[in-house]
Amino acid sequence: MSDNFVIDVQLDIPLPQPQKILTISRNFKAINKEIFLTALCESILDFNHQGDPESGFKWYNETMQSLLDESAPPTSKERPVRRRMLWYNDDIHLARREKRRAERKWKKTKSDVDRDEFLDKQRYSSNLICRTKIAYFHSTLSSCENKDLYKTVDYLLNRKIPSLPVHDSVETLCNNFLTFFGDKIKKIQGSINDEQHISTFDPDMYNQVHVKSFSCLDPTTEDELLKIILASPSKSCSLDPIPTWFLKEHVHCLLPVLTNIVNSSLQTGTFPSAARSAIIRPLIKKQNLDKDCLSNYRPVSNLSFLEKLIEKVACRRLTDHMNENRLWDPNQSAYRPYHSTESALIKVKNDILSAMDKGRVVLLLSLDLSAAFDTIDRHILICRLSTRICIWTHRIYYIYFACPRHR
Repeated sequence: MSDNFVIDVQLDIPLPQPQKILTISRNFKAINKEIFLTALCESILDFNHQGDPESGFKWYNETMQSLLDESAPPTSKERPVRRRMLWYNDDIHLARREKRRAERKWKKTKSDVDRDEFLDKQRYSSNLICRTKIAYFHSTLSSCENKDLYKTVDYLLNRKIPSLPVHDSVETLCNNFLTFFGDKIKKIQGSINDEQHISTFDPDMYNQVHVKSFSCLDPTTEDELLKIILASPSKSCSLDPIPTWFLKEHVHCLLPVLTNIVNSSLQTGTFPSAARSAIIRPLIKKQNLDKDCLSNYRPVSNLSFLEKLIEKVACRRLTDHMNENRLWDPNQSAYRPYHSTESALIKVKNDILSAMDKGRVVLLLSLDLSAAFDTIDRHILICRLSTRICIWTHRIYYIYFACPRHR
């Protein structure tokens, strides 16, 4: 006797379909480098946009896009969403294929010999995957810097999973994010008392320091621009006509054109209108937060490489002016060479220990500003730049500090 019974039930439940995304890719390995370089050099000979950053930027985008479409036309393909395993290599792929082949053979023959062979292949494949994982992550963790270390740990713990609120239409979701972030900035700006804020700023307090006037942006050279390009990370944006790594491979051919576009932008004070665009992606602040709450996301802008190149050269000129005239605030660690979060923490810790050694009571007050960069008062910023840093040229104000960008 037994109290176990078989219950046969048929459930009309559809199996979940694997999520697929449409990807557009190019076969860069199929590019004939000699033919591409010949066409690139011939196109550069026709470059006649000296001193006009607007047309030069447009020529660069259109020409690079056209050459790349001819050499490696884009292809679209639907693929299932799968997490990319960075440790996966050809040896593992071959071992898994041999294991599946042995499994099919054993299921067909039902032989004990084939079964033992399949189990051996299975154990070998599992051990190989385990050893490869250990070797990969040990090598990665031991050779990476602090920020790369955190990225690797996040990958190991599966923390950085792309997520968005539940939505029926991508366009509606984008409009919801746009409305939310826009209203957030307006609300913060509206809560600031402008009269009280302006009255606390006294321009005369900075006029006592003799500072050399910063009236123009010196042009860059090909050597300087080459160092900036090679030192930049190989990140690309969908607004770039060619990937950054591909640009670095052919940088010696494109260097005269890029130098001309950057210098014409600096000298004329005209930032190309096509460069004032960005791809904005909402990223959730923490994975354990509610994904349907828009306040749990932060907007991150992806800019084109050439736009960042112009900004880096302009930033170098301003940094040189600040260093030459010793204009850095002694307590500033952000956006300053040879300073970081570590230097700020060391300064705070030193002040705390020094006060405790003198028998004083220590109170640490931390202030976190919401959307700090988006709520900057540009009139106060320009006033501080003119009185403290002695930037007098209206062109520099308008292009690099006061001109809003469409992002």
